[in-house]
Amino acid sequence: MSLEGDFDDHFALYAPTGYARDALYLFTPDVMALLIDETGDLDVEVIGDRLTIYAPALFDLRNPAVWERLEQIVRLFGAKAIDQAENYSDPRAAGTDSNVAPAARRLEQGFLSRASVHRWWVLIVAIVVGSIFVTIAGMVGSVLLGL
Repeated sequence: MSLEGDFDDHFALYAPTGYARDALYLFTPDVMALLIDETGDLDVEVIGDRLTIYAPALFDLRNPAVWERLEQIVRLFGAKAIDQAENYSDPRAAGTDSNVAPAARRLEQGFLSRASVHRWWVLIVAIVVGSIFVTIAGMVGSVLLGL
């Protein structure tokens, strides 16, 4: 979904069908500004209560400044997100023991969802192992045949 200001230049926001208004409740202009200021050069993923931060290059985890920056992002964004979400309640969840309706808990999984990525890794590993086996078998066959 598209948001105001230059947020779309930095991030893409996805919400389940019918939950655009709910996303706007959580991603207010001050939350968006905070994300742009603190994580504009990073990729941020918020799923449920989990915040995942990705970088185009590997983080140098030996550098204390990297840890300080990650801690600051979690502290600032976490506090703001908790403030925004604290009073959120999904009216479609009425009569359940949750404050979020089942339809809003997860987006439909796409091509590169966690489950499909796992399947792709299994396929890639199988191809690599198979290729190594064929290569070794060919080398052994060549030695045995004296080629």
